[in-house]
Amino acid sequence: MSKRGKKKREMSPPRRVVVALMSDMHCGHQLGLMAPGTELIDDDGNPWTPQLTKVQDYLHDLYISHINIVVALADGDEILVIHNGDATQGNRYPSRWVSERESDQVKIAAQALKPWLDLPNVKTVRIMIGTGAHNYGRGSAEVLLAELLQMDKDTSIKALYHGLFTIAGVTFDVAHHGTYPGSRGWLYGDGPVRYLRDIMNDAIENGREPPRVVARAHHHVWCRRTLHKDTDTRTYVGDIVNTPSYTGLTDYAHQAARSPSKVTNGMAAIECVGGQVASIHRLTATLDVRTREEL
Repeated sequence: MSKRGKKKREMSPPRRVVVALMSDMHCGHQLGLMAPGTELIDDDGNPWTPQLTKVQDYLHDLYISHINIVVALADGDEILVIHNGDATQGNRYPSRWVSERESDQVKIAAQALKPWLDLPNVKTVRIMIGTGAHNYGRGSAEVLLAELLQMDKDTSIKALYHGLFTIAGVTFDVAHHGTYPGSRGWLYGDGPVRYLRDIMNDAIENGREPPRVVARAHHHVWCRRTLHKDTDTRTYVGDIVNTPSYTGLTDYAHQAARSPSKVTNGMAAIECVGGQVASIHRLTATLDVRTREEL
């Protein structure tokens, strides 16, 4: 065949995936994420719908706005959803439950995640197992949540403790518990950088490729840091992303976080194209939770 007769081989575009990374919905708490119209069953077997609190109404509107941003960002390309732990409130802190029936927390979480499953370009969902206090122990809530969502769906849905995922050629190390972003403003980000450096050093010293993205949660605080690690032969790049929450400031959170003046909610959207991180988008909103008075 002559050169003129040969067909020009077309190069297929590299795979592009937008990773929607979120965490800490704490469904089942009156300050946790809940979708309007969430349907539960009462003791007589009749359906009932809990009324959203003002905080839940705010969080749901914010959450849906973030989903819409991710959809627009993907522009028809694949979206992969990771919920990084504490999808439910659990039973250690039973105050202000939406329902006294513990199984209702899993139902509320499933209906909160349903908008992702309704998208035709969502083919994979991973639900990371969070804190025992919030999942009835041994990941019970997350395992049930994954099974409930998997029913009648072609989407791949699993519950895991710690994942090492390769997504469009980009390696993600994902687990719920990490390090606190910083106890003081001037220390913010120092802990995650040291945490990331340790992970990268361990991989390099043992002849492994370090993860490109390390995702952690639990502290309900946004933090993203980038680290460059030089060796004799190359420069490695890593990002650590601590996602905040989709929940309000509970009594325990007031105590554990030492009376914070603000709460940040949201997620990250990470574009992966042909083995590279094209961009990491911060999708968050912050509220001042102090009560202002003129006295």
